Amino acid sequence: MRWLMLLFCLGLAACQPRPVKELPAVSASQSVAELYRLEREHHALSALADVTVTRQGKRWSVTQGVVIERPLRLRVDAINFLGQTLFQMGIDGPLLQAYVPAEKKFYTGMATLDNVQRFTGLPLALPDLVACLLYSLPPGVVESAQIIETAQGVDLVLAPGVRYETVFYSGRLSGFRYRIDDLTLYEVAFGPVSAELDFPRRIELDVPQSDTRVVIALDDIELNPVLSRQQFQLSLPATAEEVPLNEMEPVDDQTVEP
Repeated sequence: MRWLMLLFCLGLAACQPRPVKELPAVSASQSVAELYRLEREHHALSALADVTVTRQGKRWSVTQGVVIERPLRLRVDAINFLGQTLFQMGIDGPLLQAYVPAEKKFYTGMATLDNVQRFTGLPLALPDLVACLLYSLPPGVVESAQIIETAQGVDLVLAPGVRYETVFYSGRLSGFRYRIDDLTLYEVAFGPVSAELDFPRRIELDVPQSDTRVVIALDDIELNPVLSRQQFQLSLPATAEEVPLNEMEPVDDQTVEP
């Protein structure tokens, strides 16, 4: 009988629900320190990116070799499934150059939001785009913002109604939202961060105003490679026609495709 009672008690103990292990809370100071660290330590990137853009019901994908360097350098080489070049784009500060072999045209102009979107399909200003691709907030945000602690992370308030709302998970930045009053200008989510690389392999961008969603899957990631300025500059091919971008029509959100 004693054995039966012992087994009964052991059975009751086994049926008790196990306590859920809660993740340790991250303070506002720890969150801000992590934002500073990401901006300081992630200053350049080389990777292969599978980019899928969905805009107003239309969807397209392209594979791109990307090279990025703070604060305003970006190189994109887009290729098709045969490995043939679809276009090349180099941005060095304010200057943008792009070459489209099928058109035999070499475009030059300022690295405006419109011109960057024309070739990449990504509707972000260059400083924001470079920062997002380097897993951080845009330059100057952390330094100049008022910090407000929230349940998910911290809000960084730049002016009345203007703020970046960050989300942290297990001490790491998992996303942020840029808002003006109740309007979300864009939202970024970072996929699981590789502990070895200290970098996400997936970046998702949502821009509600243009009904745009971009998913970037990264592979062959090299963090902080040694880069030269020449890597962000293109040469005019002998057979190409040079076209100033200021003579082009503005980008149409319904038709732009990389």
